[in-house]
Parts: sequence; structure tokens; C-alpha cells
Amino acid sequence: MKATRIIAKFTDLSVSNTRKAVAQAAKRAAKKAKARAASKVAERKARQEALAKLGQPLKRRPRIQDEFTGLPVSRQRKYQLRKLKERRCIICGEPAALSHYCTRHAVAARERQRAGKGRARRYTNSRTYRLEAFAALEDLTRLHLGPANQ
Repeated sequence: MKATRIIAKFTDLSVSNTRKAVAQAAKRAAKKAKARAASKVAERKARQEALAKLGQPLKRRPRIQDEFTGLPVSRQRKYQLRKLKERRCIICGEPAALSHYCTRHAVAARERQRAGKGRARRYTNSRTYRLEAFAALEDLTRLHLGPANQ
């Protein structure tokens, strides 16, 4: 109601005509969205038909069958559980330095928790600080020795 009055104030239209114009614009936007969705469906069907004509079936990734398949949890949680079982980071999939996270994400979790709890003090002997220092030391030795000397 307020918006139509404001629009009417700055245009030549009356309030009732402004309401009609806003309603028409909304209908046009809905029509365009419907047409876009229909074109995507048509493209997918055309691609499937073209592959069928070539004799190639539509390839899908095989379904993963493991102990997490039937669980009533989201696919993201299943992904996390699979990564946990493989001792990998549940965010990026790199080898886990701690139980759930790689070094980068363990440090991010530590800082997130510090900020959330309002802590200013740093416990520099904690595991994540030691892992961070160890990773930095590995990078330095890798740079110093070079790929040929490793």
C-alpha cells in the first residue's frame, strides 16, 4: 500500500493505476520465470533424445551403497560421515589432521569458537597451533630443499 503511494507520488499515475502497473509487472515476471523453466525442461529432453538416437544411454553416477545409504539424514551429513570414516576433513576432503578437520579447517574452527565465546587469550600450546607450526615448517623445508632434493 505504501509502496504504491510512493510510486504514484513520483510518477504521473494515480494510486489505483500504480497498483495495476505493479500487478502487471508481477504477472510478466512470473510468466518469464515459467517460460525459462519450460525451456530448461525442453533442453534436457532434447539432449536425452539426441543421446538415445546415437545409441548412448544417459549416464548416471552409480548409487553409493554403504552403511550410510539407508540412514534418515541429509545427503550432506552422509557425505560428512563417509569422510569421517575415511579419516578425511568433513569440509574439503583432505587428510584429517584432527578427528574431523584438516589443519586449515581446524584453525578456522578454533578461531570461530574463540570469536563466538568472546575469548581474547590464545592457548598457544593447543593442538591446532602445533599443527599450524608443523605445517609451516614442512612448507619451509619443501621450499628450501626444492623438488629435486626431496
